[in-house]
Amino acid sequence: SVSGRLDALEKRGFVHRTQSTTDRRRVVVELTAAGRETWLGAMDVLGHEEERLLGVLTPEERDLLNGMLRRIMVEAEAGGPAQAWHG
Repeated sequence: SVSGRLDALEKRGFVHRTQSTTDRRRVVVELTAAGRETWLGAMDVLGHEEERLLGVLTPEERDLLNGMLRRIMVEAEAGGPAQAWHG
């Protein structure tokens, strides 16, 4: 559950939760300085890994892959019915 994940992040000092002042059913979640530092470190590692993996592709191949992945995401977000693959 989301609450369980937030509990764990809060215990580790990565987020701070406060009750909404306008809606008591809502909770405001803010990233702490430690959470931001950890997130930035993780993004740095992911960026290097992405470059390592995609570095074997030419710029043209990267553009082609990007376009294909964008089409897949648009279809996934549209939520239309799945179609059978006839490969």
